[in-house]
Amino acid sequence: MKKWHRFKRWASLLFGIVIIWVLASVIAPITNAYIPGIDRLISVTEINNIDPGEFWYMDVDVNDKASAFISDCMDSTLSDQ
Repeated sequence: MKKWHRFKRWASLLFGIVIIWVLASVIAPITNAYIPGIDRLISVTEINNIDPGEFWYMDVDVNDKASAFISDCMDSTLSDQ
């Protein structure tokens, strides 16, 4: 009985990893085509070398500054094109 529980836990872990992989590599790229503005946001972050991961888990003030920076970059990048 104990071996069955161990197998079930490992199977659940593997299943969770597979689900995350499918979401990240299959579902997310497909949804990018259907979410309006996401391609614009991705191109602006790439053009301006913005790392979105830098803005996670920061203080509210830092997030406010980051949001203003991204908005300014989007406005200036789109006006240049």
